[in-house]
Amino acid sequence: MTKAMARTRLKEMLGRFWKAWRGWILLGVFLLAVVIVLAALATTGIVQTGFGEYTPPTPYTQRAKTLWDWMGLCLVPLGLALVTALFTWATTRQGRIEAERAREATLQTYLDRMAELGREGLRESMPDDIKRSTARAQTLAALRQLDGERKGLVLEFLHESGLVGGTQEEGKERREAVVDLRQADLSQADLSQADLSRANLRGANLRGANLSRANLCDADLHEADLTGADLSRADLTGANVIAAYLTGANLRHARLPTAYETASTLKGATMPDGTKHKW
Repeated sequence: MTKAMARTRLKEMLGRFWKAWRGWILLGVFLLAVVIVLAALATTGIVQTGFGEYTPPTPYTQRAKTLWDWMGLCLVPLGLALVTALFTWATTRQGRIEAERAREATLQTYLDRMAELGREGLRESMPDDIKRSTARAQTLAALRQLDGERKGLVLEFLHESGLVGGTQEEGKERREAVVDLRQADLSQADLSQADLSRANLRGANLRGANLSRANLCDADLHEADLTGADLSRADLTGANVIAAYLTGANLRHARLPTAYETASTLKGATMPDGTKHKW
């Protein structure tokens, strides 16, 4: 593993950790700050600790508030805040678990249905066959409900099954898409290091997808939306990027096709040499 890859993975791990625990981290920092402030006030004598000799109040004087008094005043709202935070965390966590279960069920149902269509001869079907329309409808519906990781699994499944090109028949490369992915929602899909050579991705929505180190040799990306996609170190040799949208895409160290200028726009894209495309 290179140092760059190690740094990238570390950043991803820290990002996931911060996203999952940032609420508790911020609460802990706040509590620590309160303790430090009270300790500082007690040390300077501004606030009495209450450990000394007790002096009862008189008709002319009032007992000064001690550290324990201030802590009592702080603990009530802090306790309420903690209870609220715990309730919110539990509710959010339960919602995430249920969402994960729903996405996993959607993926499994989709794969089962596609396997059934495969047994019915989907790959050998004609372009106007109802099985192709059904497969496309099932795919588009499933992708809208899945997260980036599972979207990546769906596309890799379709590619390995020869349903979006990438297969060889009688020694000839085939890029015909049995399942048409035009306007398919593959945004944010995790396809890092995926083998999508000769895949037919014409018109697919790949906005923000992670295609770093992906094999896209001879892939058909005509009119595909790759806005903001990570294509760093990807191999696009021989790929068709005519009218593809590459605005803001990361192409650092990528191997581009000879006619990559035929893309609709490269504005803001990070080019292989690290420079920004300005037009």
